[in-house]
Amino acid sequence: MTELYAKASFKNGKYRRLLNHLQLVYSECPNFPVLLYLYGKYAIKSDLTEFFGSAIGALQQVMQSSVAKRRNAARFFIGLAYEKLKKIEKAHFYFKAF
Repeated sequence: MTELYAKASFKNGKYRRLLNHLQLVYSECPNFPVLLYLYGKYAIKSDLTEFFGSAIGALQQVMQSSVAKRRNAARFFIGLAYEKLKKIEKAHFYFKAF
C-alpha cells in the first residue's frame, strides 16, 4: 500500500507530503528497510536538496541491510544525489561500485 501511495504521490508532484509520510510510516515500522529505500529514492528524484542528506543516510542504511538488488539501486541513487550536489568524486565512487 505504501509503495503505491509513494508512486502516486510522486507522479502527482506532492514531494514533501510523500517524504513526510514515508518518514512517519518508517518511525512506526522501523523493521522495513524498503521504506528507507523509497524515502531515499523519491527524495533524490524530487530534486529537493534539503532532503538529500537524510536520503543519503537512509540509502546507506539500506546498503547495509538489504538484498543485493536493492543495495545496487541504493548505490545508484546515492551517486545520483552526489552528482546533483556537484560532488563528482563521491558520485564517481558510488557509480563505479554500481
